[in-house]
Amino acid sequence: MMEKKHCWLALGSNLPYGGMEPLQVIEAAITALQDAGLDQTRVSGLYRTEPVPKSDQPDFINCVITGKTHHKALEILDICQSIERIFGRERSTRWGARTLDIDIINYDHQIYPSLDEWRAVADHVDVSTDMPKLVLPHPFMHQRAFVLRPLCDLVPGWSHPVYSRTATDLLSEQPEQDRDSVVAVEVK
Repeated sequence: MMEKKHCWLALGSNLPYGGMEPLQVIEAAITALQDAGLDQTRVSGLYRTEPVPKSDQPDFINCVITGKTHHKALEILDICQSIERIFGRERSTRWGARTLDIDIINYDHQIYPSLDEWRAVADHVDVSTDMPKLVLPHPFMHQRAFVLRPLCDLVPGWSHPVYSRTATDLLSEQPEQDRDSVVAVEVK
């Protein structure tokens, strides 16, 4: 059996599904990920964030979870996409409103598929449809306060495998307006 690998996932929701509000969708998705084999799970705080890029869609509820798994990275991607579909995710509009979004932001500090391919994707905001199925670490996570803030809740000293910068450093490099737009949600 393969040794368990550490995995970090970013979750977001800004549309209700099946009678659940986005916060409840996130909570149910975390349970589904645990049921699918993400062990020793830790969950960041929950945050309300504006959509990126800015649009008139509702605000998102975001968090980051960490855990260990026997699944390979591509298997985790398939599990995440399957869970997204269970919660009504439709991939009709890039960066549109969604019931659930689950991104692998890091898997065992791997760079995948290669450093050159990672850089080619990360350097282009308008990614073409020719993008590899999986890119690790997430090619835009280092630019997203709504990922970095919850990541700092769990592992502020985590070091980006390409930039060798900590989560705290990457968050501090975000524009103040972006950092301030990530607002903690009190769960009752």
